[in-house]
Amino acid sequence: MNKTFFALRRKLQKRRREKAKEEYYYSHLYQEQSYPSRVLQFYLTRFFVLGTSFIILLFYGGGERLEAAFLAALALVVIYHLIAKTIEGKMIERIVKKLRNEVREEEFWKRIKTYDKDSFSNFIREVLTKHPQYSEVSLTPDLEYQGINMVAKEKDQWVAIQCHILDDEDMVEARQARELSKAMSARGYSQGIIISTTDFRQATIDFCNLISEKRKINLINKKELFKMAQKAEQLPTETEVNDLILKKIENQHRLWRENQGKIFAKPRALPYFLYGTFLIAMGFIWNGGVPFLYFGSASVLYTLSLLSLIINFTSNPIPFIWKR
Repeated sequence: MNKTFFALRRKLQKRRREKAKEEYYYSHLYQEQSYPSRVLQFYLTRFFVLGTSFIILLFYGGGERLEAAFLAALALVVIYHLIAKTIEGKMIERIVKKLRNEVREEEFWKRIKTYDKDSFSNFIREVLTKHPQYSEVSLTPDLEYQGINMVAKEKDQWVAIQCHILDDEDMVEARQARELSKAMSARGYSQGIIISTTDFRQATIDFCNLISEKRKINLINKKELFKMAQKAEQLPTETEVNDLILKKIENQHRLWRENQGKIFAKPRALPYFLYGTFLIAMGFIWNGGVPFLYFGSASVLYTLSLLSLIINFTSNPIPFIWKR
């Protein structure tokens, strides 16, 4: 009995997680448009297509054969719906891929920023080890003072490698490239690589171009490093990306819970109720032709007052749909 209950509970939690992720993707596709407004738009567009098609078909039919015009308009709505869903499916595929790549890249650089110099060098060694172009990748702590963090073989030639983990606003300076070039010359290396978590100064690029006939130094910036890590399968896994997206959803829920206290605070319940009552009274006193405007506004204020009471006197924990 207990096993069945827990199995069912896990199944429901998994379904809720998948539903939450789906809603997250659709909210980005429709630019943060809420689910109720999307449903409303869904039906309004199809009613519009139905009505417009029916009127046009009825007009061209001379106002006769209403049933045939309605059935033809209904068929056009079905065709429109199928085309719209196909387009939406293609768009959501692109959105899912884009969002997951963004989350994966964001997490990758967060992890990189937690590395110190030695950890980053070990990470680069692991990336290059899995790269088919390089072999015999090894750290060279005894050559770091010369500007060489590691060496590797590329087609039977040794390559000197220099690594830089920098803040976003920093870039690799020309002096660091000159230091590597000097060490390469002393050891007889003709190829070198400088890897940076940011980018390179223009002076650095100019220097490497200037000495390219004697010593070739490849510059690998942030974008190219990410691609290398991707090929080496050193990015967050699909499971980790799923967990990260669920954490983002959790944060959205938490922000809503925090902000709803400001919108539906207890002190606001009484003013909402009093203003609504005042508008009801004005609606009865009003001798014009639009008292329903007062009644409508009053009902909105009464709804806000009721929501304030419900939210403030009811426990509303964040649903842990992301728990495994």
